[in-house]
Amino acid sequence: MYIANPIYDVVFKFMMEDEKVAKKFISAIIDEQVRELEPAPQEISSPLSEKKEGAIRNTMCRLDYVARVDTGEGRRTVVIEIQKSKTPLDIVRFRRYIGTQYLSENNIYEENGKTMVRQLYCIYFLGDGLKREKLPVVEIIPQPRNRLTKTNLPDTWKDEEMVYGLNHRSWIVLVPELSRKCSDEVEFLLNVFDQSRQLSYDPHILRIPENDFPDNVRPMIRRLQQATENPEIKNLMSAEDDTLEYFLKSERTIEAKDKALEEHKQEISEYKQEISGYKQEISGYKQDILEYKQEILGYKQALAENTQTIEKMNNNFAEIKQLLQLNMRNGNAGKMN
Repeated sequence: MYIANPIYDVVFKFMMEDEKVAKKFISAIIDEQVRELEPAPQEISSPLSEKKEGAIRNTMCRLDYVARVDTGEGRRTVVIEIQKSKTPLDIVRFRRYIGTQYLSENNIYEENGKTMVRQLYCIYFLGDGLKREKLPVVEIIPQPRNRLTKTNLPDTWKDEEMVYGLNHRSWIVLVPELSRKCSDEVEFLLNVFDQSRQLSYDPHILRIPENDFPDNVRPMIRRLQQATENPEIKNLMSAEDDTLEYFLKSERTIEAKDKALEEHKQEISEYKQEISGYKQEISGYKQDILEYKQEILGYKQALAENTQTIEKMNNNFAEIKQLLQLNMRNGNAGKMN
């Protein structure tokens, strides 16, 4: 059997538009029975998104629901946000979307005269794996515990408003880690995302043996099979390929520019170090020149003092010479007399 590849945003959205399939899909992942499911205003990246300055405005699929789910302690209204990205993680956008849910007044409601808040369930589908243990699904559930003993508090604490209203549960589905070896219903369900089933000549299509899947997964398989017969979906998948390739090319260009910039920064740093060395040398030369000037001033001072001494000596010699000449004249005059 051939099905459309749900890794594509347009196919995933088409699959989730079937309410029964969406309920079954979400219920299996969160391990709670979804009784009612209402799509909230949804956002999905368009394969034909406007391209600007080497960047793509949207590269992430986002679907939001308000659901009534059966928990271990009863029924509760929650917000379910599904975010899906084939590109490397964009944590900032993930956080921004979660933040809008916490800020939204639509997630505050009245029940039996009391103001209630909806807990947030986040399901992430990532096209890139994480750098940790190879797990297909990672579940993150806030667990209240006793601060002193470090022991977990009973599950009833999870239904306290201060716990579920200020924390959210998350499930991270790592598409590259999905394999044909399924351990439970969830992995069977997610196995339709297994990219090793791609046709060699067409990545838009997966080949799956329907008989290998349990009966409760087959409605989703048939929904994906319907997508292969929809020409508009086929066109949008091709456009999505182009958009993703453009995005990845832009990312590679940016990485190359960042690498070149880093190399230039390194060169500038080296030039600055050389200039700093030259400045130190020049500072040393200046110090030497100052010392030479001091020596020259000392020599000039000594020379001036020697000149004065020589002048004094010359004056003394002149006086002595005059005295000698005077004595000689006086001696000659006495002889004549």
